[in-house]
Amino acid sequence: TQLSETVFITPSTEAAADYKVRIFTPVEELPFAGHPTLGSCHSWLNGRKQAVVHQQSAIGIVEIRQENDLLFFEAPPLVVQRPFSAQEQQQLIASTGLLAETITATQVLSNGPVWHCVRVDSVET
Repeated sequence: TQLSETVFITPSTEAAADYKVRIFTPVEELPFAGHPTLGSCHSWLNGRKQAVVHQQSAIGIVEIRQENDLLFFEAPPLVVQRPFSAQEQQQLIASTGLLAETITATQVLSNGPVWHCVRVDSVET
């Protein structure tokens, strides 16, 4: 569909879940992503009230609470994969114009999507 994230809602395959989601980007399937989790729950509820919804995803069952027409969930823990490779560090510098000495830490993290996170030496940087 060429959308940033596309979700398919199907019947659950686990008794503890209300329904199952599969989340896709144009290039891969994600085990979890926050906006699709809430958006698909909103769509599945279709205006109904349900205090707790159990959504099955590739990371397991996500509990979503509905309070005053708002939806809430606890994000899965971040998995620290590794620091940036030398090539990733070079791409970061080339694409942002950061000076190497202003970069104090890098990590590749995941909680469904993969995040390339950078800490710099100051707010001004």
